[in-house]
Amino acid sequence: MLQIPSFVYRNLLFIFLTAITVRLSAQTEMPQQQHALNDNKNVAATAPVKKNYDEEAKSWYAMYNTDNSLHVYLAVIDPQQQEKIVMNGVQLWIDTKGKRNKKTGILYPFISPDNKARSSAPDKSRQLNFNAGRHDTISVKALEATLAANHEMQLTGFKEDLNGVQNNQHPSGISVSIHFIKDTLFYEAQLPLNTLPEAPALNSHISVGIIEKGMPMPAFNDGGMPSPDGGGGPGGDGMMPPPGGPPPGGEEGMRIFEDDIIWYKFSFQDIVFVR
Repeated sequence: MLQIPSFVYRNLLFIFLTAITVRLSAQTEMPQQQHALNDNKNVAATAPVKKNYDEEAKSWYAMYNTDNSLHVYLAVIDPQQQEKIVMNGVQLWIDTKGKRNKKTGILYPFISPDNKARSSAPDKSRQLNFNAGRHDTISVKALEATLAANHEMQLTGFKEDLNGVQNNQHPSGISVSIHFIKDTLFYEAQLPLNTLPEAPALNSHISVGIIEKGMPMPAFNDGGMPSPDGGGGPGGDGMMPPPGGPPPGGEEGMRIFEDDIIWYKFSFQDIVFVR
């Protein structure tokens, strides 16, 4: 009978045990990787291109295209800027000629006069967040409640019957969303090319404008007290803070009344290259 040396047995045993270990390890890691993948889908919206930062708007942003849609991405951590975006909305402008024309655009969230009237009392009683850099869980919850109550966008300059007030998830494929993940606000917009009045040519330049609207400046009467109607124009229209002292939050706090404008030009490609 053929005798097999003991070292061969040892090697075969080692190979067998290694194979079992690798298989068990793979079976263990697969659910973990799937769990991580599912978590990533829920953790944050990410743009598959390099993100830029605008100091004035306190916002990270990116614009890019897939083969049939334009995409716009914002990420905002600054609580004051979050307040501006949720309460007054973001104007998004698209110029397929690479200039800065404001002919085709979206305002979201769009708060109708009826909704604004119904919510005016709570909004006026809620203190604005003048303290940049400080997060308040209660404030985030209040902003999330405002977003949950408003699902409309206002379209201008698009094709056919798309214009006007529409649901922010439209059957045409136009969609805009704002949501919080922990203390970060994310804004995402998708615009199918066939909804634009003129499709961009390959390798042409597209300009995208983002205007983060400032809060209306409160009007004050002669005694330096807020007017009963709480009216006032948008920041930059000559309205002054109440006399007798510095504005709430100082000069930095006054940012909440100012519009922040970002224009970005990028080349329209047949695909987007993911980093």
